[in-house]
Amino acid sequence: MNDKGENIYLTAKEFDLLYFLFCHKGQVFTKDQLYASIWSYNNVPEGSNLTSFM
Repeated sequence: MNDKGENIYLTAKEFDLLYFLFCHKGQVFTKDQLYASIWSYNNVPEGSNLTSFM
């Protein structure tokens, strides 16, 4: 819920990213690290998947 008491709906990947960042509060990650942790990619793919979630 947001501060107005309304539900917020997330896609599965949006939730995964939010949960990962929540579990690692205060840590800084590179794009490579986020792709490896959230999308299980060893190399950053072309495109802007991560950028669209941020």
